[in-house]
Amino acid sequence: MYSSIFNKLTAVMLVCISFNLGLNAQTVIWGVGSTNGVAEAEFQNPLLTATTATFNATSWTAQTISNDDGAGTVLTPGAAFWVRTTTGLSQGGYATNMTAIASPSQANGAAIFDSDFMDNGGTAGAFGTGTAPADQVGDLVSPTIDLTGYADSALVLGFHCKWRAFQVNNFWVSMSIDDGLTWTDVDVNTLLPSPTNTTAEGYVVAPFYTLTQGATNLTQCRIRYRFDGNYYYAAVDDLSISVAQEYDIAIGLPDPSGNNLASAYEDVRMGNYRYISKDNFEVTDLKEWFWGIKVVNNGYQDILPAQSPQAFLQVDFADPLTGLTTTAVYIDTIDIIDTLPAGAADYALPVETLRDLNFVDLNGVGDYNVSYWVQFAGNDANAENDTIKSVFTITDNNYTSKCRLSQDGKVFASRPIFPGGTDFSAFEYGSLYYFPNGASDSVKLDSVDIRYYVSNGYSGSASQTLVINVYQFEDGANGGTADGILDASGGELTQVGLGAIQISQVVPNGTYGVATATNIVDPAQGGTMAPFVDGGFYMVSIFENPSAFGGAATFNSNTGIWFGADEINYAINAALTDVTDYIPHPSPVKVVDGTGAGDWNWVGFGADIIPSIGLHLSFASPVLDVETVYETEGVNLSLFPNPATDLLNMNVSFEEATNVMYILTDVAGHVLNITNADNVTNDQQTLDVSKLAAGVYMVTAKTAKGTTTKRFVKQ
Repeated sequence: MYSSIFNKLTAVMLVCISFNLGLNAQTVIWGVGSTNGVAEAEFQNPLLTATTATFNATSWTAQTISNDDGAGTVLTPGAAFWVRTTTGLSQGGYATNMTAIASPSQANGAAIFDSDFMDNGGTAGAFGTGTAPADQVGDLVSPTIDLTGYADSALVLGFHCKWRAFQVNNFWVSMSIDDGLTWTDVDVNTLLPSPTNTTAEGYVVAPFYTLTQGATNLTQCRIRYRFDGNYYYAAVDDLSISVAQEYDIAIGLPDPSGNNLASAYEDVRMGNYRYISKDNFEVTDLKEWFWGIKVVNNGYQDILPAQSPQAFLQVDFADPLTGLTTTAVYIDTIDIIDTLPAGAADYALPVETLRDLNFVDLNGVGDYNVSYWVQFAGNDANAENDTIKSVFTITDNNYTSKCRLSQDGKVFASRPIFPGGTDFSAFEYGSLYYFPNGASDSVKLDSVDIRYYVSNGYSGSASQTLVINVYQFEDGANGGTADGILDASGGELTQVGLGAIQISQVVPNGTYGVATATNIVDPAQGGTMAPFVDGGFYMVSIFENPSAFGGAATFNSNTGIWFGADEINYAINAALTDVTDYIPHPSPVKVVDGTGAGDWNWVGFGADIIPSIGLHLSFASPVLDVETVYETEGVNLSLFPNPATDLLNMNVSFEEATNVMYILTDVAGHVLNITNADNVTNDQQTLDVSKLAAGVYMVTAKTAKGTTTKRFVKQ
């Protein structure tokens, strides 16, 4: 079945590739790729500056709108200007690790609104001492562009962009057909989202489908970029104005400025983890094994269900021992029954559970590289935005985490995080985990790794203690609402584990540290924390409360420890929260102010930000009955005795004489023995397993017509 589906997908992909090779080219009117305005599109020449809306006909004009003087007084027009750069870099005090904008003509020049530099003059911490203290508003307006002949044409503006927002800054690209008297705006945040304090870079295509409708004079058109915010920078280069294509099916980008949870996602994080212990999933339990993507249409014509839009999934397995990759260990499709409106005005959300987890059970430990892509029976304008990739890893060291790993082998942090405001008495931040066979496999929490951050401005105690809390989450418990969501009161949480982390010699250095809680105890009964329950959801959190350890009653961003966090997007998983089955909470947070007021927020600082927490688990050896892992009709395999101590009998029967191969593997997928039998209808082989370590093993009977895999226990 898998091979037939794979062949079908391959054929469809080849057809789509041939379509794209012939039809992907767009008519470029102005800028890079045309014969008009290339020098201006590549910012080869200096920019002019202005404090009023007086725009040059042949050059870019940087117009300052306003900025703050550092003392809260808004200066109009101020001194906040876009500038031309030949390095493609910000000169600000907080851009030391920045790489240049990756535009093809970057060395010829690019344009940048360097909010960071204008505020601090290039010195970190020197806030408000630069030429134009933040907040700032600045425009960059193009020379006049003649679009005569393109009235009633659907247009798009493409450009390379790199920007980083400190807060949710406003960044627009606009076009005018009346010499700048009126403008049509497009929010860059919806095209290339830059979440708080995060760099975003890519090629942006802004739609202006109706700009020229009914126009009688297109000789005085212009482009405008407007930055309105506070730190860090926005850079653009290599512009082009083109005639839009009818259809462009694509995977939608997350929108941090959206007004609902769904707007923040792009794909499902399969399994709800980045790292999953090989013993912490059950092949028959699909509770957290979803796949799906956000699908949009950037073209100017609707894509209808009759055009057969589809979402595709392929999982490839990379074996860490051999270095070999097995492609298409799992493939799947979803038919999209929704209309995809033009201009990415709306999206479809095709989501479904996996059919099975046999591919994980058969391949075992290693990286599972996940590819999602979309296509339809039509002419797709841009194939480069049709695919997205992710990865999850099955580990053999009982490690589980929602976050990535750093180069030091410990849990990764891409950013530090701390609540906004001041004077807190407690700060708690955690993630939810699922244990399908917690009690059956006697799954225990051995230790917890965290990554924390000490700011440059730290002025707190030289020694700090953080707490690891473990809660069982039971939806609807203690009078809570059974809605799949953690209640703000936290009444659905029962504390079952407690650990402490001592951080000594804390000094202000602006760097991360790693710490581990190794003794997780039962806070109610004493002694080691009990195993998890079967099918249980548990939240593991980092808790900061200095007063509990003799410290100050309140703390702030300078006297407290910041928590490390990884920007890995689980928003779509959170959007799938199900009261009856699937409860994938991203990372709940509770911030208690100086008066003692504070509630739980079940999506934390955002479903794309996860606290840097890694779990080390322990498991009892499971005792299993004979269980069919994967079976093909016509291949009958039996194993006995099970459990086995010294000898294992393998028996097969077929309707006609067949060649059969018996393959013995461990649960990680490593081949331990191969036995062949030729031209048999009934066959029994005896295998010496006395030297195998106690545990679970797999036997696969493989023939030309199919395979059957069963597992047994070696005592």
